[in-house]
Amino acid sequence: MLLQQENKTAFFNTSDPLFSYSVDTLLMGLGLLVMGIYLNGIAALYHAVVGVLSAVICEYISFRLVLKKNPLGNMSAFSVGLLISLSVSAACPLWITASASAFAVLVAKLPFGGTRNAPFVPVAAGVCFAQLCFPLSVFTYSASSGGLHPIFNNAEGFVKGTSLIELLESGKAVPLNIFSYTSLLSGKYPGAIGTTCMLAMLGIVLYQLIRRPKRLYSSLGFVLCCAVFAALLPRVNTGRFSSVIMELSAGSLMFVALLVLNDPVTSPKRPFQSVLYGVVAGTLCMLLRYFGKINEPAFFSVLLVNAFWPILSRQTATDQKQSDEKRRRIRKAAKKDKKLSAGKKGRKKVTEVLDDEKENQP
Repeated sequence: MLLQQENKTAFFNTSDPLFSYSVDTLLMGLGLLVMGIYLNGIAALYHAVVGVLSAVICEYISFRLVLKKNPLGNMSAFSVGLLISLSVSAACPLWITASASAFAVLVAKLPFGGTRNAPFVPVAAGVCFAQLCFPLSVFTYSASSGGLHPIFNNAEGFVKGTSLIELLESGKAVPLNIFSYTSLLSGKYPGAIGTTCMLAMLGIVLYQLIRRPKRLYSSLGFVLCCAVFAALLPRVNTGRFSSVIMELSAGSLMFVALLVLNDPVTSPKRPFQSVLYGVVAGTLCMLLRYFGKINEPAFFSVLLVNAFWPILSRQTATDQKQSDEKRRRIRKAAKKDKKLSAGKKGRKKVTEVLDDEKENQP
């Protein structure tokens, strides 16, 4: 009885699997935030604080008033706010980050009763809202870090930088040499706060391999599909390998693959379905990159696969069920044959023993 009362009064529900997932996401996001502060200056920290506060406040008030239940128990609001802040430009106004976090909570979570029932990934919904409503601000990146004095895109002295996505759209390639590789690994090219440093992405892969390796199935399908598209349909004339490196490093592709696509609520649980889920999302992402008008469609591909996956999962579940039933019948038949074979051998052995006894009788 005392344990039940303690669980009811506890602010965080540590026994909830989503709590552990949110903590892992926060730890990975904080690593990206450190690199974001190093690359973009103190503005990255401002965005993180505003994004997290907006998500936490909106969830606490709305869940208390509307759903009448304990909010913030699984810490998902903290991870949602942090990931959204890492997905925008450090030069965009802070109120855009706040509005994106509020949209993720009030529109993508609240109407469905919370994170566990949400059909769409809240982070993807919040970032897509910001990209559609404020594209000029979200996709305007600074050519240099702001240091301790953040430089927003409406401030005096702001210099716009050219992102890898813009280079790909214009057909220009980065010459692959030791300097460009170093810039890609360290995140020197302009981009969103937490999406440009490939060395940090490698650290996230290692962390997930240790903590939650099953989360990487959908990420693997997504990245491999995008790499195949980049190799077969290069947008630059410097070779297929250069195309693959640029496509995977550009925009938020790796960030989405490692931190957004494999959301535990919307993504499948079985390995084969997870890989297929990632392949579908990767296909949508690359098609939108080649033929769409959206600057960074990776988040939109997540929302699209969230919408279409229930239809595909029914078919794959039916196929899996039929395959499991077929294997069960085969095992049952083999077991029956084994029993029959064992019975025949046993009867033959008994007959041989009786015959020997008859021969030995005087």
